[in-house]
Amino acid sequence: MIKLFTVVLSIFLLSFSTFSNEKNPEEISKEKVEYIEVIGHIPIGKSIQSISVVENDEIQALKMVNLKEVLSMSPGVLTLSNGKFGQSSSTFIRGSRNTQILYLIDGIKIRDDSSIGGINLSLLPAFLIKKVEVVKGPLSSIYGSDAMGGVVNISLGGSNGTKVLLNTGSHGSYQANFSTSNQKNGILYSVSSSIQNYKDNSINDLFKNIGFHGKIDFKSDGFLNGGLLFFLNSVDSGIPFNNSGKSSPNRKFKSNNFIAAVPLIFNLGENSKIRTTLSFNGNSYKFEDSDDKWSPYYTNRSKNIEIDTVFNSYLSKNIDISVGFDYSSTKIFSANSTKTVIDNKSRNYFSSFIKADADLGFIFLTSSIRFDKYKSVKANFSPQLGVAFKINSNIKIRTSYSQSFKAPLLLQQINPWGAPNFNLLPEKGVSGEIGADIFLKKHILGLTIFKSTYKDMIDWVTIDPVTWRGQYQNIKEAKIDGIEFSFSSSIIKNTVFELSYTHLKSIDESTGLPLKRRPKDSLTASVRYSSPHFTVGFNTIYVGKRGDYNFMIYPPDINMPSYNVYNLNITIPVKKKFNVYGKLTNLFNSKYSEIFGYLTPGRRFEIGILYN
Repeated sequence: MIKLFTVVLSIFLLSFSTFSNEKNPEEISKEKVEYIEVIGHIPIGKSIQSISVVENDEIQALKMVNLKEVLSMSPGVLTLSNGKFGQSSSTFIRGSRNTQILYLIDGIKIRDDSSIGGINLSLLPAFLIKKVEVVKGPLSSIYGSDAMGGVVNISLGGSNGTKVLLNTGSHGSYQANFSTSNQKNGILYSVSSSIQNYKDNSINDLFKNIGFHGKIDFKSDGFLNGGLLFFLNSVDSGIPFNNSGKSSPNRKFKSNNFIAAVPLIFNLGENSKIRTTLSFNGNSYKFEDSDDKWSPYYTNRSKNIEIDTVFNSYLSKNIDISVGFDYSSTKIFSANSTKTVIDNKSRNYFSSFIKADADLGFIFLTSSIRFDKYKSVKANFSPQLGVAFKINSNIKIRTSYSQSFKAPLLLQQINPWGAPNFNLLPEKGVSGEIGADIFLKKHILGLTIFKSTYKDMIDWVTIDPVTWRGQYQNIKEAKIDGIEFSFSSSIIKNTVFELSYTHLKSIDESTGLPLKRRPKDSLTASVRYSSPHFTVGFNTIYVGKRGDYNFMIYPPDINMPSYNVYNLNITIPVKKKFNVYGKLTNLFNSKYSEIFGYLTPGRRFEIGILYN
């Protein structure tokens, strides 16, 4: 793989190094996105990480429905769902687990220790999303435990003005969306809401989703800036099939994610500031199925209160220092149809980090290290070193080395299904990557080779074969390496073409087999053409063969076939601020399953109107 990367990189450099009259990376990145906030307000042209950015214009042009579709357009990111609309999903960044990905809403951390499967924000309505930044690879040195595999930062809200989107589609599905934003006398307010009702062609497949986001920012040239943030996403959904593929007419769930936060910025002069954020994050999940003899009902919920403080200062024109402290307190509750199994157990967490960036013009250096201490978990240090080198104004070579960790969940320590284990060690990872980014006037290219080794991975172990009583233990090791490629071009007038491809090799060291649900090859591509008379968007997603679980057989190993899905939409302006559009999802009505035992929606048609 090193040889392949060297050959491809050499071709890139030889082909594009002669474009001396092209724009430099800062100019190109300002057109694409000015700064990447998740890594510390750094221009994309100087980042050491492989970063994908999906902005609102692309989300609207392709008429994306939820965060899952947005993430699917990023190289190295794959989201697989347990069936049709509203079902739980697993997101993998470079093969990492769903629980190893940190989600941020407007920079606020989303935490949930009450769910073994991790946060499921894939259902977040796309209409609420302003921009998504995806940092691929470890960022534990800044964000700690949950950022072992990567970080997804979701910026919500719209641009100034009012926007309304209404649509209806196959099987009586519909959605209604509204957003408004304005700024006056230094006060910025933004409100967005979304209601989605989706059905397919199955019994018990109704999916209802309500999303709300509200934000007020007080900005001035004085000592203090502040704000207030609210976010809510509520899902009420049927589960039309169980994991054996059988119909389940009474199976359903409800889930809620809620955030309230107060961010404050204290300006200490021209070059220094302190950012402090006090936040509350609540998550709940309730499952019911009267036909399920083993588990007809269960519920879990978590509450997290957190205070996060970062001091930032430019020591000179070229050196930027950040020092941060983070304290949080988590409480979880769990109950089934017969009893309360976890009665508001709590765990505290403290961390601190220091990060230094040196911008020397042709070279950008960064280093960071973080200390994390969870109650009943061994303390951990997570360092990262990186460098980005500008060969010329168009070509950047970057490399980084990281150590990362994932603390065991409180739910895994308590383990209401078996024996507790408060001696669980954190999962640990060592990762390295090298990549190249090429910024041209009408093209942007990215190529990254990466490698990660994980140890002390936590999994379920049966400790009593008679009663099947089990325990979570540190038993697994895994190795993952691969190549990511991305390409964006606007060489044809009024047309944007984007392509991303990932080749992934993963090995479970305990079995010698590839990790489940991690395909070797995945690809996404999209084309958007705009004219005064209409706009057309087309995108496709390819997911290669991959292993999965079939718990109806032993051993439960099964191979899943590859699949390809195509989507098409067209938007036509009818008045100055009104557009009508139509969308075909799964254009060729492909029959496939993302996860074994769960069917996905067939071909669907939607028609809608947008006021902007």
